[in-house]
Amino acid sequence: MRLETLLPRPLDPCGGSECATLMGALIAAIHLDRRRARALGWRGVRPSGSLLPAWTCRVAGSGLVFGLVFLGEDADGGALRGTFAAYAFPLPDDPLLEVFPLEALRLAVDPGYGDRIRALSEHAETLSPFRIGTVSLRAAVDGSGLSLTLSAPARLRMAALDGVAAFSGGQRWLVEPGGWETDVPAFRLLLRPFAALSATAESLLGDPARVSLDGEAAPIPGFDAAGNIRHIPGGTGRELRLTAAFGSAGAQGRPLARLPLRHKPLEEESGLPVLHILTGFLGSGKTTFLRQWLDFLHGRERYTGVIQNEFGEIGLDAALLRGETQVEALDEGCVCCSLADSLRPGLLRLIGDMPAEQFILETTGL
Repeated sequence: MRLETLLPRPLDPCGGSECATLMGALIAAIHLDRRRARALGWRGVRPSGSLLPAWTCRVAGSGLVFGLVFLGEDADGGALRGTFAAYAFPLPDDPLLEVFPLEALRLAVDPGYGDRIRALSEHAETLSPFRIGTVSLRAAVDGSGLSLTLSAPARLRMAALDGVAAFSGGQRWLVEPGGWETDVPAFRLLLRPFAALSATAESLLGDPARVSLDGEAAPIPGFDAAGNIRHIPGGTGRELRLTAAFGSAGAQGRPLARLPLRHKPLEEESGLPVLHILTGFLGSGKTTFLRQWLDFLHGRERYTGVIQNEFGEIGLDAALLRGETQVEALDEGCVCCSLADSLRPGLLRLIGDMPAEQFILETTGL
């Protein structure tokens, strides 16, 4: 195991936020190579650190936005253990919101919902109805071991003991007395981002993850009309813990052969970059389409290089596109004939300049 690939200095037992630093390094290091990050299941990460260190992300196989917020760190024997609150944010029109707390639904339809998610560190308390589990990072002070643990209920439930009623136009039950006001499949929802995080640690540390699962019975709470919370007599759920351990770190529970719901890279994520060819007559709207296409791809962390074949001496379209996009202009000829020998060197220059997973060749309209 190579902990120095994440933090090239000794851990400070008195630092108070070393685990947050390791988590940040884990996420940032893999995103230096976007193709590799995408193959591990990442679909975009946004850091948010105005108050506590925090991150929001998307992962393959899920339409949710996930969040992690650093809660604190303590000493655990010869190791440091950091705890992170884990959030899951459905889109405002996602039917999944129906099993989240009613307060979550109110927040999701608010126009500022997206902005609050992007600034998760600042709004973590407000967004607490979307908190459905925790992730802990435990690192040996001597750098010999590291483990990640996901803890969440199999189903995060809260009963409305007296029901929840709406009185607009007459009384109607939003939640029948004794029904579930909250019934989120928390552990299952958090499996995909946890798998991406654990697979990332495996890739960067150079050590196969030892995966284990354990759990215990947990009481189910309910609330009454006065807002008092008490456990439901005889009602029990299941709190589950999934651990990925590396190096000398221990792993408790039943060993698993692999990480559940680990992303399986698609061929285009693990092979050679894909080359798209965009062609059309002069004035057909190729460059307009290309700009919109690039905005779509960049918004999903699918960074793309562009080869533009201009026939004139001035590469106007290439000049318009420069910015987030790496552009290689091949001017004064056509890549189909007179510039055919220039295409391969141009593509190799692009590959060397950026870790893109795909490239677009826009041909001249002539």
